[in-house]
Amino acid sequence: MAGAKKDSNKDSYNFTNEQNDYESLEEESISSIEKANYLKPEAVLAEDKELGAYSEYYLKVTNIIYDYFSKNYLNMGLNREVNVVFLLSNRGELIGKPAVTGEVDPIVRDLAIEVIKKAGPYPVFPGSFEKDKEAFNILLNF
Repeated sequence: MAGAKKDSNKDSYNFTNEQNDYESLEEESISSIEKANYLKPEAVLAEDKELGAYSEYYLKVTNIIYDYFSKNYLNMGLNREVNVVFLLSNRGELIGKPAVTGEVDPIVRDLAIEVIKKAGPYPVFPGSFEKDKEAFNILLNF
């Protein structure tokens, strides 16, 4: 916290910066949360591993969708972007009906939903991705 201290010998103030400077911190002055993270890098590695598993899985799903889309719907000449949100179970099954965000022509909306439904089957979640279900979104250009 920045503060001002009056110099007793002068009629002026010295401004000091009381914020912690990480370069000058001793290990004892690291907050307990930072110290816990500092002492347990496996917690950080586990989080990175789950994020990496999600990223890999998301890439697989988007590749499946784009492969199907490019074979069946590419160059339709509609010049419309559609953002589709959908939910997958940990078994790779589509849960419920995909949803299109924003205002979209009903024909384009139905095409986008059809792409998500027909592009599967989707792969099961990797073992390190410990969730029952996950929401995904993808942008399609018709």
